[in-house]
Amino acid sequence: MNRKRLYVLCGFVIAAFVYVHFMTQHSALTFFKAGIAGKLFNENSPETLNRYQERDSRQSDNTNKIDDRKRKTNVLETPGKNSVTRERKAHYLDVIPNVDRLGNRMFTYASRRGIADEINFVPILSRTDPILKLFEINLNKSVPTLNLQNNAIKHEINTGYYTEELMSPFIDKTTNITIRGHLQSWKYFQGIETDIRKEFTLKADIKARIKDIFNKLNISRRIKVGVHVRRGDFVKLKNEGYNVPSPSYFYKAMDMFRKRLTSPVFVMCSDDKKWIIDNLKVNDSFIVHESIEVDFGVLMSCDHSIISSGTFGWWSAYLTKGTSIYFSGFPAPPLLQYFNFPDYYPPDWIGFK
Repeated sequence: MNRKRLYVLCGFVIAAFVYVHFMTQHSALTFFKAGIAGKLFNENSPETLNRYQERDSRQSDNTNKIDDRKRKTNVLETPGKNSVTRERKAHYLDVIPNVDRLGNRMFTYASRRGIADEINFVPILSRTDPILKLFEINLNKSVPTLNLQNNAIKHEINTGYYTEELMSPFIDKTTNITIRGHLQSWKYFQGIETDIRKEFTLKADIKARIKDIFNKLNISRRIKVGVHVRRGDFVKLKNEGYNVPSPSYFYKAMDMFRKRLTSPVFVMCSDDKKWIIDNLKVNDSFIVHESIEVDFGVLMSCDHSIISSGTFGWWSAYLTKGTSIYFSGFPAPPLLQYFNFPDYYPPDWIGFK
């Protein structure tokens, strides 16, 4: 009996010791935590404010680094055990032009850039595109033979109409896009004009040739008005609406510049040199008749522009940045039904007939 009492007494003593030890440690820990918490979470203390500022600064720096990385590499951070990263699939935009002339190619390039910029796609261009022979274009040429898989085909409304749906923020962004058409409206690249003009910078050898031409004509320091005279196939297609201006249009336009400018000279380029010689006999003009690339470079290197019909002249005027006069008789019916003048001609250009 005494042994049983001894066992009970020993058990009671052990239990009491454990209880006292636990309560002592718990109270000390609680007191310690309370003290630290009071110090850490006193929002008005200098230490707390400094910690918050340092934390916010680190978070801001990390956010900026992640945003920059997304912009530069298209890599997204995926939540997970080891911060696994996955590459964000880029979607590409291509344009298949219906015609292959220089001015038309320039329209499809500039519009491709503008549309891709608006809907956040990657514009692509074939390494063999003819405009690369003339301009210092820096586009995504690393995928020139890319076969756009599962691509959506989009169409413009008409040749010289601005198709607003192509710029819609609600356009399907889960697939690549190929656009078929001419895209002949300045509105597609409105807002990135500086970028377009920069990319349509002439190659060094063409610049050198133009400088040599101007020096030989002794007009380097003169005010130059580029005059584009489109004839060729348009003369045969007049009944279809490919109208060409008469000599009176050019005389009227040149007279306007003579009144506004001090001793301008007129630099004329055409696919029909003989027609200029026979019909535009003026003392203050010069004729340049070389390759398509050099003729275009000469026109866009002038200070102002007089253009006739077609996209070749249109782009030479757009790139001069001076005053531009266009032939308002182009296009004519029935071709006119495919054009909307405010979409095709910039609002600051002057139309003559």
